Amino acid sequence: MTPPTPPVTVRRTVVHDGDVHAVDLDRLDDDGGPPLVELTPAARAALDDAHRRDIAARDAALERRQEAEAAARERELAAFLAEPDPLPDDELPPPAEEQAPAPRGKKPGPTTSQRARVARQRSAAARDATRSWHGVEPPATPTAKADRWSAIQDRDRRRDAAEQRRLLRQRDRDADRHEG
Repeated sequence: MTPPTPPVTVRRTVVHDGDVHAVDLDRLDDDGGPPLVELTPAARAALDDAHRRDIAARDAALERRQEAEAAARERELAAFLAEPDPLPDDELPPPAEEQAPAPRGKKPGPTTSQRARVARQRSAAARDATRSWHGVEPPATPTAKADRWSAIQDRDRRRDAAEQRRLLRQRDRDADRHEG
């Protein structure tokens, strides 16, 4: 069995006003409360300064990267715009309407809204067919809903009564066996 590895201590050396301070970063409290080790005000200020410099350097690097990406996008756009068109506008083929007009007397095909309406009707019909197939036909009116609910309650009452009768018969049979 290998011995457990000792915890790694992260230390940062901070120089403040010519004084060198070794700050044990693992020993600082994470919730922003007082540190677990007492730091001198100079060491705390030096640590805060170093932290601010780290954040500023990270922000500057992010800004430089974003500027480089923006410049690359601009160069790519300029290169694309500098390319010659594959076909000038005067050599483009005419639109489909101009190529072959619809024959006279024939109606044009269905519009998008007509296609959407037909699709909605088909999906509603399929949904209704599925519901009736599974016996889950939705009630059409509030009275139909009430009738369905009362039918469900009647069915449950009949089922409970049948279960009670079965239990009574079973109890009578058991009592007869024990007596005789």
